[in-house]
Amino acid sequence: SGSDVCLTLDLKIQKATDKILKQAIASSHDRGFPDANAGALVCIDIEDGGILAASSYPTYNPDDFTGGISTELWEQLTNKDSAYPLTNRVIAGLYPAASTFKAFTSLAGLERGIVQKDTEHTCSGEWFPYEEGKWGQRCWTYPDGHGKLGLEEAINHSCDVFFYNIGRDFYDIWDALPKDAKVDELQDYLRSWGFGSLTGIDIPGELAGRVPDEKWKKATFVDTPEEALWQPGDMSNMCIGQGDILITPLQLAYGFAGIAGKQLVTPHLFN
Repeated sequence: SGSDVCLTLDLKIQKATDKILKQAIASSHDRGFPDANAGALVCIDIEDGGILAASSYPTYNPDDFTGGISTELWEQLTNKDSAYPLTNRVIAGLYPAASTFKAFTSLAGLERGIVQKDTEHTCSGEWFPYEEGKWGQRCWTYPDGHGKLGLEEAINHSCDVFFYNIGRDFYDIWDALPKDAKVDELQDYLRSWGFGSLTGIDIPGELAGRVPDEKWKKATFVDTPEEALWQPGDMSNMCIGQGDILITPLQLAYGFAGIAGKQLVTPHLFN
């Protein structure tokens, strides 16, 4: 036996999140998403960053590793069909943020002055940032639209078009800068919320995720120059949590805990 360790986990909440996550996977199957076989759920104390619960699905029984594990079971746990239960998706699952990201791109727009108290945009279901037919994107309501809305309504309805416009404005600001003086204002602001870096949680295996920018794109598509250009769509996609942005569930919870508690607190399991 080693020394006793007291964790921040709340047993009742942990049991609940394990159950809820399984139910969410089953519900996804019932709604016609048979490939939804994995996920994560994490709860953070917004006062001190203590992890109250952390569930990753699918999971495994640690007892199977006591005294060594059979080759057959190891192969079951590590093949693609198993959905990789040894991966702790709370800290190492990398996903597009999707519309959850709109909270942070809203704040970025407000911080920069792109979004004002009276800012409104009209959603027709389609969006063309510069001219009809070029770099067009759609709202999730397509072919319908949300009509004219301000920030609060855009958040309530999760209107993609409103946030596409935030991305376009950030792109125009970036594009107008001299080539040798580019500043990634949107990305830098998102990184200030912890995206694209480790949260510092006190367990191993955490991944940093990615906040894409021109430098990353050039390095990634070095062999295909036509794909390496930083385009308006890269910015507008990022503003709705799509495109090349990748985050962990822990980073997302960390960010929202910061909004709720009005401060960023380092996630931790050791009490």
